[in-house]
Amino acid sequence: MKRWGVLAGWGIVLFTLTLLVVGATVMIRNLTQPYTSVMIGSTTVKASVARTDAELERGLSGVDYLGENQGKLFVFTEEGSLPMWMKDMKISLDMIWLDSDKRIVHIERNVTPGSYPTIYESSVPANYVLEVPAGTVTESRIAKDGLVSFDIP
Repeated sequence: MKRWGVLAGWGIVLFTLTLLVVGATVMIRNLTQPYTSVMIGSTTVKASVARTDAELERGLSGVDYLGENQGKLFVFTEEGSLPMWMKDMKISLDMIWLDSDKRIVHIERNVTPGSYPTIYESSVPANYVLEVPAGTVTESRIAKDGLVSFDIP
């Protein structure tokens, strides 16, 4: 009987340590992920930055919530139409394509998760895509040809 009590105690200790390690890993990942402030119109968006192939492919897939003035900035190495889709998405988005001068060249409003497998892209060559919560473009009066400001960390 005593032996089971000792084993249960060690089980609780191991479980607690596992939770601490997982929590620390998530916190470190969030602290080390690069963010930038994107000035778009009269709005400032805190955007996580996607640059690697894995980050560009994953995007916001699986994200349950994106707060007001939050977003994802996709930074591509080559200029192009930059096709985007809503694979594994749970939230609706506004998508904003920017050229190398950070000028808005294309906008897609209120793109829903149900639109997958539709592919959205710019007819004008672009280098960046900014994804923000659906409604941001309308609420902030963001328009094509507007200039955007940000630094890439």
